[in-house]
Amino acid sequence: MTGSINTNPTLWQYAKTAGYRTVFIDAQAGGITNPGLLQNFMSMTEKADIDRFHAIRDVASDQADMRLAAIVAEELKAGGPVFIYANKNGAHFPYDDAYPADKARYHPTMTEAGNNSLDSRVASYRNALAWSVDDFMDRLFASAGLANTTLVYTSDHAQNLDPRGITHCQVENPDPRMALVPLLVATDDAELRAGLEAS
Repeated sequence: MTGSINTNPTLWQYAKTAGYRTVFIDAQAGGITNPGLLQNFMSMTEKADIDRFHAIRDVASDQADMRLAAIVAEELKAGGPVFIYANKNGAHFPYDDAYPADKARYHPTMTEAGNNSLDSRVASYRNALAWSVDDFMDRLFASAGLANTTLVYTSDHAQNLDPRGITHCQVENPDPRMALVPLLVATDDAELRAGLEAS
């Protein structure tokens, strides 16, 4: 329904009504230039329902997600029911900016090859994923107390790795792989886990 975003409750309002403290962490804020530090059509009205708003702007792009993991751990330690929505920096093009050079596992990267071939793009993307997903999850699970916590992990888009096209958000005739995103859930709630596994 057109305009429903202006009249329906937000995710934050649902969480607050359910008794949760609300936290938003934006690890993509380093690239935002507007004074409100808002993106993805978030409004100041919506922001008013967020108890803690973290805009990560003071770290290099390849460290933004690791800072996000640290903030999640801090917010969970604060105690009480909390709903945290974290917008990771993730694996965006140019992929070699998304991970530290010394963490490259796959070669040749685009930087090493000096080109944007399919092989070098795939190597760089795999390195970005290894850092921003695998290493991020290792850090998060090691540092955050996740007892009595449900973690839902997904993405807003996938990637087209063909160097002849744009990487994501193509509107006309998009590569279907741009819609292939992960959906992972971790929880120690046995009843919730059983329900999720059954579905």
